[in-house]
Amino acid sequence: MNSNDETSSDLPQVWVDFQFADPQGRVSLNTEGSRRDLKELGLELHEGLRLRVYCDELSTVGTVCWDPDWEWLVQIDWSDL
Repeated sequence: MNSNDETSSDLPQVWVDFQFADPQGRVSLNTEGSRRDLKELGLELHEGLRLRVYCDELSTVGTVCWDPDWEWLVQIDWSDL
């Protein structure tokens, strides 16, 4: 997941709270801001969906995954931040 991928600018952009992550470092897509962006974009989440996620000046690319306890999450490479 490299934020410098040449196609990453074409990915849907969704706000996330990078501090709201599960023990594995996956970031929640269930915050109010994330849900708002997903609704505005008309996106239906599914495993493997690639997104550009951002908060303030931080931005990176991640892959959507499902967890029964946390629901929708995005797996990111923390070293890209």
